[in-house]
Amino acid sequence: MAASQPTHSETGSLGSLSVFRPGLSSPVVTVKVPLGQPGMAVTHTVADSDLAAPGSWTARIFNATTTAVDFTTRITYVEQDHDRSRQEQPEAVMSYHHAEHIPVYDLLARHFPICDNWFASLPTDTWPNRLYAMTGGSGGLINTSSDSSVSSAPPGYTLRTIFEVLQDAQVDWGYYFSDLPFALVFKRLAQDAAYTSRMRGLDGFYALAETGELPSVSWLEPNFTDVPDGPGKANDDHPPGDIARGQALVGQIYAHLTASPSWPKTLMIITYDEHGGFYDHVLPPPDPEDDLTDLRKYGVRVPAFLVTPYVPPGSVSTQVYDHTSLLSTILHRFCRAPDGSVPDMGRRTRAAAHVGSALTRQPTSFHAPAPPAPTAGALVPEPATDRMSFGTALHTALFGF
Repeated sequence: MAASQPTHSETGSLGSLSVFRPGLSSPVVTVKVPLGQPGMAVTHTVADSDLAAPGSWTARIFNATTTAVDFTTRITYVEQDHDRSRQEQPEAVMSYHHAEHIPVYDLLARHFPICDNWFASLPTDTWPNRLYAMTGGSGGLINTSSDSSVSSAPPGYTLRTIFEVLQDAQVDWGYYFSDLPFALVFKRLAQDAAYTSRMRGLDGFYALAETGELPSVSWLEPNFTDVPDGPGKANDDHPPGDIARGQALVGQIYAHLTASPSWPKTLMIITYDEHGGFYDHVLPPPDPEDDLTDLRKYGVRVPAFLVTPYVPPGSVSTQVYDHTSLLSTILHRFCRAPDGSVPDMGRRTRAAAHVGSALTRQPTSFHAPAPPAPTAGALVPEPATDRMSFGTALHTALFGF
């Protein structure tokens, strides 16, 4: 801010200019202006913290003389240079990976179907979308819980999960995790050994794949980025985790499945809980069915692969899916009653398309191409996990460390 004083007849008398930041009763600066110096400029440089306060700035002028005095105020803004080395470039949200960055996905896309209309269940972040994938709804939750709320009150959701439905229908299932079994956020699953006994590490999945003894339904989870040992191990494709490790994980699962005696009757679905903030040009379809009116909306598209012998190689499914399509697929394949009905998991799941329309009645080929060699090295250095991160808070709440 600057004030200037025109020529006048009086000298020796003083006026003053006070500048007030929004919300403050005391001025951030007060300057006294010698009235006998026409054209004198007064400047005040504001800090970033000053500019962060909402509201209007005010200036108060005091004239100690009986002569009218004109002040001219000029406000200028200069953006100072700052460190952009850790700032995401704007074009990153519209960029893409080349085949050499994601060789496993490149192979899968050439030999198996991709789903180009698979949408997140809600236009929000991780937690609600995972709840939809496991229960058909979020119970009204629209954002991931805060770190502090997880630390003080660990979640104990009572929503009915697909694992309870499978258990009641006497369908064999397994839950295979890397570092943190997300399913423990559900109260019944966490407190009943009938469920926790089916939760094992990924090595258990690989061992059963080798012998052809996999359960009817297997749910797999990666190493998460924001848990205590996340940096250097995370393979969930969540920034700042290295995508090379994500490719290695998918390649390892694919290699075990395609070499398994179970491969001729296997369907592997790969997808993401949400889009991660990247731009997409396809608008989600409007108004999907949902038990809650306010949640009748899809999120942004997410990648999805259908890996099975029962597909036309390299095809594309344009059917609209969301995460409740996982539930619809499981229910129609394993829980269908003689009359054709399936257990009810809410309006969104009832309306969701299953992936059966993308499959063939007979296998197109039992032969699956070998996975590419794992890519080497981290693409970017990874910072240490924030001890107050959501994943760390959840890990501590569940396990006590």
